[in-house]
Amino acid sequence: MNVKESKTTNTIFLVVGVIIVISGLVLGKISNFNNVRFIISGLVGIGGAFTAISSINLYKIKIHPQKYEEQMSAKYDERNIFIRSNAGYATFILTLCVVGIASIIFLTLDHLWFAIVALGTFIIQIISYWIFVRYYNKKL
Repeated sequence: MNVKESKTTNTIFLVVGVIIVISGLVLGKISNFNNVRFIISGLVGIGGAFTAISSINLYKIKIHPQKYEEQMSAKYDERNIFIRSNAGYATFILTLCVVGIASIIFLTLDHLWFAIVALGTFIIQIISYWIFVRYYNKKL
């Protein structure tokens, strides 16, 4: 992605973020239900995140466009792809261990519902891992 495409994408995200924040604030003012306000505060947070991230990226592009383009091209360097791949796999294994340990702790403390959710997450991660491994093996 070059600088011009990045500018366009980040500008779109900025506009979407501002629209989400404004609509969340307006809906928060006109609603009288507490549950709706909770959901609307989440919308405002998501819109704020879109706005902040895209603003920071647009600022980076404006101040140092060549440095930003170098960072974007380094993102697709073979060495960096290999490092991200290994880091992602290590994170996956660590997450599996944490969720597995949490499941055992919940079971020993007789928190059955939390244990079921944790074990479900554990199983979903393993299944999704094998699905993605099979998909990328066929793709490559």
